[in-house]
Amino acid sequence: MQKALISRVDQKFVKDEAIDSARQASDSDFVAPWDRGHMTPANDAPDDATQRDTFVFTNAVPQHKKLNRFLWKYLEASLHQAAELEGEVYIVTGPIFGSAPTLQKARVATPKATFKAIYIPSRNLAVGYIATNLAAPKCRIFPIAEIIRQSGIDPFPALSAELKAAQSNYGLPAGVIVRHNGSKQHVPLPACR
Repeated sequence: MQKALISRVDQKFVKDEAIDSARQASDSDFVAPWDRGHMTPANDAPDDATQRDTFVFTNAVPQHKKLNRFLWKYLEASLHQAAELEGEVYIVTGPIFGSAPTLQKARVATPKATFKAIYIPSRNLAVGYIATNLAAPKCRIFPIAEIIRQSGIDPFPALSAELKAAQSNYGLPAGVIVRHNGSKQHVPLPACR
């Protein structure tokens, strides 16, 4: 079943009640030029209530505003469209930290990049996207094995080593974002190469 696109709710980030408050970020930990970059995108939620649940600090990393508001936004919109077109797409998002990440306010680690890994069962296809967390971000397409190497996270442990190592030429569809008034806005394709 395909999910209908919903507009993003207007919500502030809050602390996750299930985790000790002192062990979480807060608004004051995110200073310019760093946005609160969702790891589980708000627009992946099937309804407004679930979408509100994505606005917790434990679901955000410092993401440069030039990445978060443009390239990353376009990548998420394209992957939403891929899910609409393909019917079933698994998407895993995560941070990639360097060996000594910069800390915001000496508390919150800033990733050097963020990734999206996708698996499309009908095509038996897996592909990864890594976007640098910079003022002039770059996005590259990689096999899942490279996501694992750089992040230490295996987004799809059940997939074969061969599929994880395969290079893909999957072309992303143009993305669509639903505005608060319900209108749809087409966004540019992310510049991932």
